[in-house]
Amino acid sequence: MNGRAQLGRIAAAADDRWWRLGRLFGGDTNEQRRVVLLALLAFALMAAANLSVLYMIERGRRDEERSAARYAALDAAADIQMEITQSLSTLHLLRALVHESAGIAPNFERVAGQLLPSFPAVSALQLAPGGVVKRVVPVHGNERVIGHDLLKDPSRESEAFKAVRTRRLTLAGPFTLIQGGTGMVARMPIFLSRADGQDPFWGFATALIRTDDLMRAAGIEQLPQLGYDYRLTRWMPDQAEEQVIAASVGTRIAAGEVQHVVVPNGEWMLTVGRRGGWGSPWLIVFEAGVSVFVAALVGGLTFMLLSQPLILRREVRMRTSELEFQASHDDLTGLANRSLLCDRAEQAIRHARRTGSGVALLLVDLDRFKMINDSLGHSIGDDLLVSVSRRLAGILRESDTLSRIGGDEFAIVMPDVRHDADVVVVCEKLVRSLAQPLRVRDTVAYPGGSVGVAIFPRDGDSAETLLRNADAAMYRAKERGRGRYCFYESSLNARVKRRLELEAGLREAIAQGELVVHYQPKLATGSGRIVGAEALLRWNSAKLGDVSPAEFIPLAEETGLIVGIGEWVLTEACRQLRSWRDAGHRNMTVAVNISAIQFRQRKLAQRVQHIIRETGVPASAVELELTESMVMENAEEAASLLDALRALGVSMSLDDFGTGQSSLSYLERFPIDALKIDKSFIVRAPEDGDAAAISRAVVALARNLNLRVIAEGVETAAHWNFVCELGCDEAQGFLFSRAIEGAALGELLADQACATYLAGGQLAD
Repeated sequence: MNGRAQLGRIAAAADDRWWRLGRLFGGDTNEQRRVVLLALLAFALMAAANLSVLYMIERGRRDEERSAARYAALDAAADIQMEITQSLSTLHLLRALVHESAGIAPNFERVAGQLLPSFPAVSALQLAPGGVVKRVVPVHGNERVIGHDLLKDPSRESEAFKAVRTRRLTLAGPFTLIQGGTGMVARMPIFLSRADGQDPFWGFATALIRTDDLMRAAGIEQLPQLGYDYRLTRWMPDQAEEQVIAASVGTRIAAGEVQHVVVPNGEWMLTVGRRGGWGSPWLIVFEAGVSVFVAALVGGLTFMLLSQPLILRREVRMRTSELEFQASHDDLTGLANRSLLCDRAEQAIRHARRTGSGVALLLVDLDRFKMINDSLGHSIGDDLLVSVSRRLAGILRESDTLSRIGGDEFAIVMPDVRHDADVVVVCEKLVRSLAQPLRVRDTVAYPGGSVGVAIFPRDGDSAETLLRNADAAMYRAKERGRGRYCFYESSLNARVKRRLELEAGLREAIAQGELVVHYQPKLATGSGRIVGAEALLRWNSAKLGDVSPAEFIPLAEETGLIVGIGEWVLTEACRQLRSWRDAGHRNMTVAVNISAIQFRQRKLAQRVQHIIRETGVPASAVELELTESMVMENAEEAASLLDALRALGVSMSLDDFGTGQSSLSYLERFPIDALKIDKSFIVRAPEDGDAAAISRAVVALARNLNLRVIAEGVETAAHWNFVCELGCDEAQGFLFSRAIEGAALGELLADQACATYLAGGQLAD
């Protein structure tokens, strides 16, 4: 009676659960039961179909595993065979040495010492006249073997007499060596020919091959790293017993792949099997996977059919959550965006005010992202940013906030900072991490990074202030050479303001007519006459006054404005060249500097060709000045671009030669016409022997390559005399003229006033 009552309670509870389930999904109990039965039927049919397919897949995988193991065993056996063959070749050399010296072998120690490093499996070489070991290399560690009679050792004499009887090389072992350890001994019997036609037995040349050295030289120890177990065995002579030579496991390998290694007077067997056995526990894994998949599919379909209102409510919640996430996170990296960063920073600042701690805000900017993005494409650039974000996240604490605030800039909020030293440790880790190579798809990139740091309350009391001051510190780090970190200083505000003013003014400089091109004359050392000029950019701002090229050109390169400015300079220089040549100066040439960013533009050759055609100047009168670092950054691509420019007819020179890292092999391939000796060498040359020697080396190199040599920085008569004596073709510098306007240089060309500086080919001191 109690049993029936208990069963009744169980049934009632089951009916109650079915009723509650029906209420949840909007149907009655019978409908839910039908849905579950249909789901179970579909599950069973799908599972049966999938299991049959999975069986075929697993069978094919097992065949592939055995095939791979077969090839691994074949390769390993071939490597062992090759190492043994090579090692035994040493004995043929020693036999020839003994024959040549009529049994004396005076050079045995020297020859053996030279042979051993080339045969890693051989640990010692011996000579045993009459069967007694008398000489061994190396002696150290093998002292016990000297004096050992191979023909009288009970454990060795059978192999020794067999070698003498058959007159063939034998390989005995492996066995325990007299010297200690296990190994094999290869014996080459030597018979010397006499004048009477007899060839009596002289003795043995012996090679000691340690088992560990042989396995290491053959690379068999790499098999476990590839997921295989191995056993190298042999059947012992005259015994029905298998001897293990080397093994990665202590038991036999079931159903392994077997390969044979043929050795003198014997055969070894190498058995290779997959670690853990063949195949995989596919049945349990795939049954569970199929069950979960079908259950999820049927459950999802049932849920969609019977519970649409619930799905809609969940979808609304998900969409709302996604929108909230998108509003506060970066789409590419999933990191916090600027809005969430500022919110987290303000929270950290409020907490720091209560606890008396500090908050550090770090701004990280990649140093070479623009170059990578422009040269490799935006898709790889995006992947690089994602990889960098993961690398940075791995350095920080869980309480820190990492965000991407735009482009290649990342910001970090570090709450609860007690000491600046804690921030320094993180900054050093960030800089080192970004300096390491990063593989993106099939490309290795070196992004590098600079870090600026601002700390609450010292450097600001709000998130925006800290962010602005960290930005200023980051630019100071870049100015100091990049790849470093810098803490904020109050004086940086003025520098940031100056930078912003320069950038804003530079964007309007061309339109406002504030940029001008000046020209520094280049003189031929042989005649003292002006034969060309270098075009140099100058900026006279209406608001900022004269701005040094050293200040605005790096900014133009960093912002990318240099591409448009560089084309404008080339156009203006070609127009001025046309004016000079129309005035009768037909041999005049002009040189224009090409920036690194311009050089990386894929359509540079087409743009140069368009400008030359538009201005109507001969291409041979235009010279493009490049730097060593520019062409050596990617020598293969640089050579292709230089060939395209050479096809236009323009000439090219390497500027500041001697300060870079040119490879002579590449320099011979580049279609370069001239080398410019760096100013730093010319200025010091009259008093500095090293600088003079470098200058002479550059000239000698140029002569061997049939290149012109141009010296810049000629500021005194001593400099002029030096470059003339050196054999430079052209020279430029303040001794003749600073960079002047094109019209002023035209007047100099008209009367060649600079010829008065010449006195017998040299200027007087």
